[in-house]
Amino acid sequence: MKPATNMVELVRNLAPARLLTQADKEFYVPIYSDVLRKLRYQLVVSQSKKETYYTSGQSGTGKTTALNFLPNTELEDQFAVHFLYGNELFDLSDVDIIDVLLMICYELIKGKPKLETQFAESLNRIRDKNEGILEETTVVDDGTTTSGGASLNLGLGNSPISSFFKLFKVGADFFTSLKLDKKYRQITRRAFAFQKQDLLALTNQIIESYLLEVAPGKELLLIFNELDHIKQPQLITELFITNRYLFEELRCKKVISVPVMLLAEERFTRPIDFFGLKLRANPLIDELTPENKERIDNNKEFLRQIIQKRIAEDQELITPEAIDFAIDKSGGIIRQFISIVHNAAVKVGLTGANRISLNDVEEGASTFRQILERSIISQEKIAILEQVRTENRPNAQDEEAFIEALLGNQILIYQNNPNWYNVNPLIEETVKIYAAKSNR
Repeated sequence: MKPATNMVELVRNLAPARLLTQADKEFYVPIYSDVLRKLRYQLVVSQSKKETYYTSGQSGTGKTTALNFLPNTELEDQFAVHFLYGNELFDLSDVDIIDVLLMICYELIKGKPKLETQFAESLNRIRDKNEGILEETTVVDDGTTTSGGASLNLGLGNSPISSFFKLFKVGADFFTSLKLDKKYRQITRRAFAFQKQDLLALTNQIIESYLLEVAPGKELLLIFNELDHIKQPQLITELFITNRYLFEELRCKKVISVPVMLLAEERFTRPIDFFGLKLRANPLIDELTPENKERIDNNKEFLRQIIQKRIAEDQELITPEAIDFAIDKSGGIIRQFISIVHNAAVKVGLTGANRISLNDVEEGASTFRQILERSIISQEKIAILEQVRTENRPNAQDEEAFIEALLGNQILIYQNNPNWYNVNPLIEETVKIYAAKSNR
């Protein structure tokens, strides 16, 4: 990426799915430097080999980009740092702790023949230990072939672990199929349903061997990105509440991004570092102190810099008013902010013009608004959103619908002491209009 000198280059620089890495330092804006500083300090001083740190925030707030810049010289001197990106490794609409443990192993062993052999041999020992003990299972065959090319016609009377080994072969094909093929996942999970502790022990063995081979004298730091993108409450509960102990028993330090609903989940009893931008005063205390105003002004300036750093200094590809409007409609969600400006840049590029105006950004916001409005159809959903809009607090009447709206960024949470909630600014007016019509 290079600073844009025209609208085509700006469209490319603002691609919402693009994540900045250490290779993009000149474009990085250190919005969450305080959170990262705290995490680095905790990682370095903690004497526990298994310490786990959780982070969260609305989807799109820049957690993944921020964590890409977590490692510094001090951390890299002490740790072998390994990033795990959920969208690359899992089907986030169907993910289980067994998938996670296996993928950790794969990410550590791939390309390392000794570790691959150790992994396969250890799995064989698990098979030998459990073969014949587990209840037999029937794998339903619909006559199809898996994405990896292996037949799923495993026959009757196969134990889950035996069925798994008919599919398993160390290498990318199996793990690609584990992500892409639901039947692979079903068979694999059946095989390890009662062997989670064995799989945990195997993962810890692989961690120890990885460090001996790749980074002797160092600890391992796993940074789990994008697990916060999981949207189904049941999956979130199973992964981060029911099976959280398996994460925490991994013999390495971990930083894990978790879904925003866990900020309000009493069963999740661990501290969470929050990634979020405050752009408004807390309406629950109705007080805008000089300190709070300075923080809000600084956050708005951070967002301006995100755009300005992607444009060449001698170019004026967007007006200040247009940027300010996008900031106001972003709700502090960085991806939403970038998407609004990106949509506007695409529109302007199609006309052949070379400067984004306020009107262009208003249209860009409208395009993004339509996505958020798609599920605002029932009176129950409208009532929940209207209560949040007017009272800035959670809705306890329909917890499931409230969580769905929170995970979908229709409702936003802000940590301003005390926490408060608001409807996404892009749909505030829509919710207000729909609610008024519903009450007639």
